[in-house]
Amino acid sequence: MKRRNTRLAMAAAWIAVIAIAYATLTHVSFVYAIYFKLSPFLMRPAMQSTHTTKTA
Repeated sequence: MKRRNTRLAMAAAWIAVIAIAYATLTHVSFVYAIYFKLSPFLMRPAMQSTHTTKTA
């Protein structure tokens, strides 16, 4: 039983790492889509932009 819980925890950790990496490296529209779907459940937190990137 202990070995099974350890494997389950490791699998959950890897899935979390992959999800964070994907969300970090993907387009911003993906992050906005997740935000707008989850915001009603999180009491609509304000989305503030703290960094603006401009391309020349």
